[in-house]
Amino acid sequence: MIERYLERIERDEKGLASRLFPITRDDGSNARTVLIDPSFRFGRPILASTNLETAVVADRFFAGDSTAVLAADFAIEEATVEEAIRFESQLRAA
Repeated sequence: MIERYLERIERDEKGLASRLFPITRDDGSNARTVLIDPSFRFGRPILASTNLETAVVADRFFAGDSTAVLAADFAIEEATVEEAIRFESQLRAA
């Protein structure tokens, strides 16, 4: 059970954890869309395909922007926008 979480941790040459791709779904179809890396944005969650913080995307969505508008504004796929929103929703619920 814990192995699915451990395989989402990337390690450096010394074997220390350097990056984390958090799980955003329980259905097993977890793409490595969200990245937590202390060397980017001081460890704040970002979209792995960009340097865009997931909180920025989610804040605009919760303010009323649609996923299509956000995808166009940030030049990313709508599925990536949805992953950012899903991740931030989980954080805010915790």
